[in-house]
Amino acid sequence: MDPTSVFDLIVVGGGPAGISAAIFAKRLGKQVVIVEKASVLSPEPRGETLHNDPILDELLGEGVMESLALSKTEYREYFPPLPTQDAMVELVRKTPSIVFEWREWISYFLLQITKLEIPCIFNAEVFDVIKENNQVTGIKYRDQEGSDQKINGKTVFVCDGHKTIIGRKFYSNYRVMNFPIVKCLMKNGNHKTKAFKYFLVPEGALEYAPNFPPCIIFLFPREEQNLETGLMIHTDIAEQLGLRIPPINEIMGVWVKIKKDYPIFSEMIGRASISHEDITTIPMTGPITKYNPIPGLVFLGDAAGFVEASGGSGLVASIKMAKYWVNAIDSNDMESDIEAKFRTSELHKHIAKVAKRYNGFRRFLYVRLRTATRIRKMWWLLKLILKLA
Repeated sequence: MDPTSVFDLIVVGGGPAGISAAIFAKRLGKQVVIVEKASVLSPEPRGETLHNDPILDELLGEGVMESLALSKTEYREYFPPLPTQDAMVELVRKTPSIVFEWREWISYFLLQITKLEIPCIFNAEVFDVIKENNQVTGIKYRDQEGSDQKINGKTVFVCDGHKTIIGRKFYSNYRVMNFPIVKCLMKNGNHKTKAFKYFLVPEGALEYAPNFPPCIIFLFPREEQNLETGLMIHTDIAEQLGLRIPPINEIMGVWVKIKKDYPIFSEMIGRASISHEDITTIPMTGPITKYNPIPGLVFLGDAAGFVEASGGSGLVASIKMAKYWVNAIDSNDMESDIEAKFRTSELHKHIAKVAKRYNGFRRFLYVRLRTATRIRKMWWLLKLILKLA
């Protein structure tokens, strides 16, 4: 690559947000490059559920999302601590969630990358931006040989997810906003319905791990009797309660016991076999304070905390966000107060509103009520809150 080249857009990170930004920009005639740390685009499977949206037809092709559906459901089931079946709350969402397989979904992004001939640089870890006169003019990255390289560009989109290196140079709150989450794919489970299932687990609810921080156990049925399951730890709540976040090996040890012994949940799993299991993190406390902290630099997707907190998915929101900011580049709107404009958009207002509501519910549940006994005692009120939400 010619070191003197100047791209219209440099995309740091080849996940859904980054790939989408590159596709939208290239369709508008922009010179784009994607810089990815791994050897392939979007290597790590994330949440494999979303609500269908017209933007997916625009991005990937009409009907693609429907063709990839392994399962659909608009039903949700919530269980209190020390759950019993009769205490379960069933809710119905306005639109169904689509469950899909990650690599198949990403393959349609890659088709667009190939069709549009968007260049990608792999095995490249971006560690800093280039600044001139308080304007970002490019990036610095380390290639697979360990040599430092640079790329010049008019705008840099940071889409490198919850592990973002550049983001941590501008913001310090990633430690609290990122929630550890176990992701486990299983075959031949024993669940009876297609509803997504959530088990609320406060501090002290696990006899074998009394100091384990508050978490939520989830189970998402897939095709036939297959399922995605796992647990997510509420990092911010743990900090408020003075609880430490366990190391990975300890989290996985507790997860093993939950799969074996947790009431109702372990019965739903039955003797299912594991096809994939790992631990990652997802930003769940709401968006960062500023998406465009310096001219020429924009944070998108997980790097911006742009996740719909109620469902823990930022896929569609990040794609919409990418299109918004690409259009800002195309219309030369980056010189105006695009940050303020974006914050008044319906997209941003929705994400911020959901995050505020979700955070308030979690604080009431895990900080104010705190214990399993008190939560069960107030379950009638929590039922009403869940249904109103």
